[in-house]
Parts: sequence; C-alpha cells; structure tokens
Amino acid sequence: MEPFEQSAGRIVRSMGAAARRVAPDSPIMLGKVLQAEPLRLQCNGLTIEQDSILVNEAMKQGYSPKLVGTLTGTCPDGSTTTPVEKDDLTRSEFALKEGDQVVVMSPDGQIYYILCKVVAL
Repeated sequence: MEPFEQSAGRIVRSMGAAARRVAPDSPIMLGKVLQAEPLRLQCNGLTIEQDSILVNEAMKQGYSPKLVGTLTGTCPDGSTTTPVEKDDLTRSEFALKEGDQVVVMSPDGQIYYILCKVVAL
C-alpha cells in the first residue's frame, strides 16, 4: 500500500489532466492573414473565410477618423504646423496584408473578431 501523499498526488494529477481535456479553448488567439482580398485567416488550425470575420473599422480602406485641428511637429529648421480638415486623414488601403499576424477573438467559434495586427519590436 502506498502512502496517502502519493495517492493524493496521483489523484490530483489525474484530475488536472481530465480538466484540461474538457476545458474550453481560450476565446483569444493568434491568427495569420492568408489573403487580404477577400480576407482569409488561418487560426487554431482552421481557415476562416471573410463571411465569418469582423475587423476593427479603422483597418478598412477609406476609413477616416474625422479629425479636425492642427498637427504640430518639428523640422530641421524649426517647428511646423499643418491644418487638418475632416477626411484629410483617410486610410488609402486595407490595413492587413498576406502574412500579417493578428490577435483574434471568437467567443463562439462562429464569428472571428480581428482586434489588432501585431508586429515584433
């Protein structure tokens, strides 16, 4: 007969292994853009098609934050200001390209939300 500590340790390890088998996957994962137009994504071993993907509006071509004001900056000869009117700062192309790595959330495994693009430092 084995001591109580050994039996309890074996039981705890078995329970941990069983819990990992039935625990739901995390809704947050990394994905890779397979194709930008139409958008296709590889995530958790699956290929996700555009009709199941939602993206942050700021990633879309033509997005404008509708900012109005003055941008200030510096140049070698001193400071500079640039007036900005509504629609001056408009995204000229879709933010994602083939090969980009993205953070994806899917609470239900049906709709995949691209939260952001991630890059190395």
